[in-house]
Amino acid sequence: MLDTPIIQHKSLSKSLSVSRSSAMKRLFRNTISSADRHIITQYLRDAEKDVKDCQAEISRLKMAIITLESRRDGLRKSMDRYRSLLSPVHRLPAEILLNVFTFCCEQNELCLEQKDSTRPCAPPPAVAISMVCGRWRDVALASPSLWTSICIEFSNWKSDHHKLLRMTRLFLERSQKAPLKLELDFSHTEGNIEPVLDTLSLLVQHSNRWFDLELRVMTSIIRHPVFTQIRGRLPLLKWLYFNEVPIPDSAPEPVDDWIDRLNILEFAPNLSHLAFKPDFHVVDFLLPLEQIRTLKLHDSYAINSLEFLPLCSNVQRLELFRVGGGEAYTGPMVTCSNIQNLVIEAESQDDVSCILRHSNFPQLTSISISGLKSGISEDWVRWDDLEVPIETFLRRSACTITTLHLQSLPMLDHQAISLLRLMPALENLHIQEMVRDNEEFPINKIVTSVFLQNLLVDHACSSESTPFLPRLANLTLAVHGYNLDGEALLKAITSRWLATRGLPSDVGVNSLKSVSIRLIGEACHIENDLFALDGFRDAGLRVSVSYSFVG
Repeated sequence: MLDTPIIQHKSLSKSLSVSRSSAMKRLFRNTISSADRHIITQYLRDAEKDVKDCQAEISRLKMAIITLESRRDGLRKSMDRYRSLLSPVHRLPAEILLNVFTFCCEQNELCLEQKDSTRPCAPPPAVAISMVCGRWRDVALASPSLWTSICIEFSNWKSDHHKLLRMTRLFLERSQKAPLKLELDFSHTEGNIEPVLDTLSLLVQHSNRWFDLELRVMTSIIRHPVFTQIRGRLPLLKWLYFNEVPIPDSAPEPVDDWIDRLNILEFAPNLSHLAFKPDFHVVDFLLPLEQIRTLKLHDSYAINSLEFLPLCSNVQRLELFRVGGGEAYTGPMVTCSNIQNLVIEAESQDDVSCILRHSNFPQLTSISISGLKSGISEDWVRWDDLEVPIETFLRRSACTITTLHLQSLPMLDHQAISLLRLMPALENLHIQEMVRDNEEFPINKIVTSVFLQNLLVDHACSSESTPFLPRLANLTLAVHGYNLDGEALLKAITSRWLATRGLPSDVGVNSLKSVSIRLIGEACHIENDLFALDGFRDAGLRVSVSYSFVG
């Protein structure tokens, strides 16, 4: 029970002024004598004392009320606080919370709010999480991995580099000994890093923890002595991304000195992933290229990328982002015997054809070709000019393609069918139709009725004829719902689901294992066909159907 203060009332009947009130009333009917004047004076004195006593009691009772109201409000706040413990978020184990926090803290941007900026700068996610409540703070401070991502745009810290140093030190301390993921952007610094030199020196002291490093730098910055200290002190570095490291044709220093400045990354025993723009003298850029397993080249002319590829003899995954055009390549055919995965993100058809015309990847098993998320060039409206280069590349490489990803490309159904016929061993197929902003009712140009009819397996046909995509096991389609032939899609899937059909093993095709359909836009007219897919799910086929309004 609550401790309630006991209110004691002072009895007014005991006051002298009240006891004399009757006698005093009679004085109004009499002539006031000297004795009466004495009685009246005494009464007024007693009444004044009683008034003071009443006022004191009123004040005491008011304070008691205020005290009770304050206690009541405090209890209400406590109730609200403890009631929140019943919410679902408090039932989450710390391990689940940590997974969520890890996702949020993939990029901790150390941001400085500009005085002339109308948009407030939010604190880094790890800092924001640690400020929510006591439990979240405990989880954050006990999880060094949340503090390992540090992103700094140095041009924003010219006026308050001391604050940057303090914040960087905070992240380095709280990350303890965990591997670091750094994104250091020196754009717009004009080569002057003196104001942030203390912060750079602090980061360099922890270079033995660098695991993932992304640098946006100018030539003059790489030359600075602060970077020479990391040479031979990069035992964990696995990912390296250079946005721009240009080497001028005429450097003011001797070439030997220039190369000395660029050998800071020469000894990195675990470096296996490299991404950069190869439009500079790569022969003078000292890196353990024989260690590279994943190589991403971006925003480059094809000739520069083709000349660089032979230097990375052990690359297994090659990613090309807007690589093409420029001066024609006249060198020998580029053969990379270890490349298994090829990923091309193209803005124009040259970004696809330039590489394929001059390369040979005999171990290639996976190809991904996609238009840029920001859109392809308006001039790229036809796939025709790519049919021959791709077919020639596949025949020259004599590779066995098991995975194909086509996304946002100006391709037609018959062109896709022709391409797929060159890949009889294909097991995984992903097709995403193109979405153009100026199309009110976008239609499927690859996954049409004709395409789906080709995907259909005719079990009445002779097994001597070669079926279309006989080894297809996993099918993913991101298509416009507006003109999708749902009936043809359902028939194609049904014909390739052999687990419960009791068909002979020599039917010539493998059974599907998974089907994923993502519908873009309205798809009301095929809802019944989509509902029918639930039956396959119940029978053991992995089926996923989702909807979105944008590609």
